[in-house]
Amino acid sequence: MFSDMWTELSGNVTNADQAYAKTLLNEAWEDVRRLGGWSFQFIETGIAVPGMLSTGTVTLQFGNPVAIGDANATAAWATTSIYGSLITQRQFRCGGVSGAGTMYNVIGYDSITYAPFAALTLDRPFTDFLTSQTAPVTGQGYSIYQPYIAGPCRDFRRFLSVKDIANAGWLWVRANRRAVDRDDPQRQIFSNPDRLLPMGQDTRPGSSTAGWPMFELWPGP
Repeated sequence: MFSDMWTELSGNVTNADQAYAKTLLNEAWEDVRRLGGWSFQFIETGIAVPGMLSTGTVTLQFGNPVAIGDANATAAWATTSIYGSLITQRQFRCGGVSGAGTMYNVIGYDSITYAPFAALTLDRPFTDFLTSQTAPVTGQGYSIYQPYIAGPCRDFRRFLSVKDIANAGWLWVRANRRAVDRDDPQRQIFSNPDRLLPMGQDTRPGSSTAGWPMFELWPGP
């Protein structure tokens, strides 16, 4: 079909280059899709958001992107992944000395290197202040949950509506991130989420959805 169209176009326009004919057809197809509202542009999907995990404690070192679990954390991590929400799709926080930890993406799970304990690899070095900035610090409380979700496909544009089936509610899909940053800059408010905030693209190393649009559920689930 496409070959027929560009062949016809290049054959009916004087001195038309075949490569340029292909470009014109692709641009026209983009214009058609940009109009929106076509049936093939709609998709229905679901979001699995598990409960917060904070079993056991972890060992952390300032500047090191690895969180090593104790025996209880190791046991909990081994069974926490579910369809739609693997542990490597969730986020990690540890308050350190401030009590309000930075959000890190979990990008790796390792049950071998530190056996019998498991370890999580974060997407960047841990930079929240601890009681020591030079040595590993044990016994740190943590939380793992999933406020960040990827869109259902790479070229996803926007949600039309999002329903919270379990709690009989709707989520606001055109929320203002700046307003949430002002009201809850430390992301310390947790409840049934009532809005989805756009976050740009998925830049997590090794992510299977790299380049896909990302969104934040708020309040924290």
